[in-house]
Amino acid sequence: AGRPLQTVAGGVLEWWFDAGTARVALDLGDERDREQARRLVAGADVFLEAASPGELARAGLDAAALRRLNPRLVHVSLSPF
Repeated sequence: AGRPLQTVAGGVLEWWFDAGTARVALDLGDERDREQARRLVAGADVFLEAASPGELARAGLDAAALRRLNPRLVHVSLSPF
């Protein structure tokens, strides 16, 4: 099953495993959480985010970085802005 990742308020990432049976909240301002996000992305099928413009780039998780971590990753960016 895919493992979507979503950005929620304040740069916190919320990760869903296997249709929502487990969740992990990650704070993009914390280096340990950014490293955890990179590990999760490396093994994910889909990355779904709705971050404000530039937020993921500041955390080192822009589209180019995601492709380096996982070339097969489907990256979906939803923008409410």
